[in-house]
Amino acid sequence: MEAEVVKLRPRVVLQERERLYDDVMKQRMATNNLKDENTKLRTRLHMTENELTRKDKMIDELLQLQQDVGAGKFGPGAGGRVTKSDSHNLVINLKRKVRD
Repeated sequence: MEAEVVKLRPRVVLQERERLYDDVMKQRMATNNLKDENTKLRTRLHMTENELTRKDKMIDELLQLQQDVGAGKFGPGAGGRVTKSDSHNLVINLKRKVRD
């Protein structure tokens, strides 16, 4: 690795050392800013994924509750029957709304 860096280094420097130093400092500052932004975006992504997981669980719980009501587990006249295709469509629609 060290040999590769030495090969890339120019033998004659046509620019002033101060200007090169300033350029290096600007590049370091830009790199640090990008690292900070990347960290913030990863954190936001992680939080959004956790929220999506929580909402998916809530949708599943609501679907289960609706199936229980539809199956008459809560007494007579508690609600109409829910077919599997209806519940499947409901889940798909709710998940789509959550993602949107």
